[in-house]
Amino acid sequence: MKPRANCACVGSPAAIAPRWEGSLGHAQAIRIDRRTGSFEGGADPRGDGAAMKF
Repeated sequence: MKPRANCACVGSPAAIAPRWEGSLGHAQAIRIDRRTGSFEGGADPRGDGAAMKF
């Protein structure tokens, strides 16, 4: 099933955005490995965000 159809199945509205839209797609994430206590982070280089641990 395609992502847009998946969204519709759960009742979320979905719209197709252009290939790159400045207001969408800026993602940051931090993953915590609870077994080792380590952190991994990443940020979309096209945006001005950062993944940080304080």
